[in-house]
Amino acid sequence: MRLRSLHPQYSDPHKIVAVWREGLLAKKVLEGKTKGYRHHPQLVRFVNYAQQREAMQAYLFLIHDDAEKRGYRFSAEKIEAKPLVALIPVTRGQLEYEFEYLLKKGVCSQ
Repeated sequence: MRLRSLHPQYSDPHKIVAVWREGLLAKKVLEGKTKGYRHHPQLVRFVNYAQQREAMQAYLFLIHDDAEKRGYRFSAEKIEAKPLVALIPVTRGQLEYEFEYLLKKGVCSQ
């Protein structure tokens, strides 16, 4: 699962599509509609958040918004389009890890 902490603008075209699909899967996990991936490490920040479903909806809204700006047509009917109301804490180490990973892949630059 690629539920990145960094803004989706740092995702290349292939990754933004993958994040959208995997985010929809994560949404189903949080809604109890699938048995797989319940304990996936990328879900921890959503599971530990008081309003986990709302947080996932907001995450998917951000992905959808970025995809629209790129000219993609992701199905908005699959989410409840709501902007982020509160921030979900992410450690500096997680952000550094993701940024370094993207630098190595050549997806973004410093």
